[in-house]
Amino acid sequence: MAKSWLYEQERDNKAYIADKVSGWGDHYQLVAQKSVLKRAISKPVLEKRGLVSCLDYYLE
Repeated sequence: MAKSWLYEQERDNKAYIADKVSGWGDHYQLVAQKSVLKRAISKPVLEKRGLVSCLDYYLE
């Protein structure tokens, strides 16, 4: 009985989180448009850390 209760709690928590995230709408878009985030995730910064685009890697 304890296992089934834990399973139900975990399932309910996941559903709750999914419901909350889906209700945020354009919040992520607003955050992504901030200039600080644009500088943090700019292409030169990512390349400096060794991360390259798959397309850039393919075209080289």
